[in-house]
Amino acid sequence: MATKQKKIGGKRYDAIFKTVEKLKPYTVEEAIELAKKNATCKFDETIEATINLNILPKHSIRDTLSFPNSFGKEKRVVVFAQGEKADEAKNAGAIEVGFEDLISKIRGGYTDFDVAISTPDLMKEANLFGLIRKSADQ
Repeated sequence: MATKQKKIGGKRYDAIFKTVEKLKPYTVEEAIELAKKNATCKFDETIEATINLNILPKHSIRDTLSFPNSFGKEKRVVVFAQGEKADEAKNAGAIEVGFEDLISKIRGGYTDFDVAISTPDLMKEANLFGLIRKSADQ
């Protein structure tokens, strides 16, 4: 008596499975082209790569992989600071740095930032703007 093979996926899976030769070693270019051709989801799909390095188990490899593009969206940061701390914040990449001028700008309706940070000595004044930012988001 023959047993029936268990079905793994649906119609879309079956259609994609027919375009791939399971035991064929693909070049990187062929694999990427095949993945792009078969990508039918409404979200960014993931590719998993398995690489055979032909090394002995006692050997180890440690390396770093750098991607050409960053992941995600960069945060726009404003900093309530004065003096030396203001210079440090500007050098670290804050889009706006200041104290009284930044307070008046935010009171005027400026909300084009994601994160606000304050030095401890200016925290009391900067804390008031959490309410302004919160009401702008709603």
